[in-house]
Amino acid sequence: QMLTHGNLVRLCRGRDMLRADNNSVAAIAAKIGMSKFHFIRQFKAIFGETPNRYRVRHRMELARTRMHSGNDSITEICMDLGYSSLGSFSTLFTRHFGLSPTSYRKNISAKSADPAPDCLSLLRAAWSRESQFSRSDTASK
Repeated sequence: QMLTHGNLVRLCRGRDMLRADNNSVAAIAAKIGMSKFHFIRQFKAIFGETPNRYRVRHRMELARTRMHSGNDSITEICMDLGYSSLGSFSTLFTRHFGLSPTSYRKNISAKSADPAPDCLSLLRAAWSRESQFSRSDTASK
């Protein structure tokens, strides 16, 4: 079936609802006037992933952003994003980013303790070796 402009608008509204609230996929589909299964099929065809995967990915990206701010506890982030279990949140986060939320936060802290990024550290080290960057005899003549 061909995608109409109206269906695309409804799918975009559904995507916005997936980001904004904790309603089920079936409830969101009903709100935009589609059956649950039609919504899932159309959503995946347009956005490349199912509505549930989209919601989880969006929440994990929000969690990662909040981890960088460092102001909220992992439990607060978990609950604010709609997860009722810290264990399931941690499992999803680990699956998404390869580190547990605690390890991820520690990794962020360790990186921010070094004030200079790697490239600047290398440049500083290179410039400290005067012989490597000294003027040649021909350049000064």
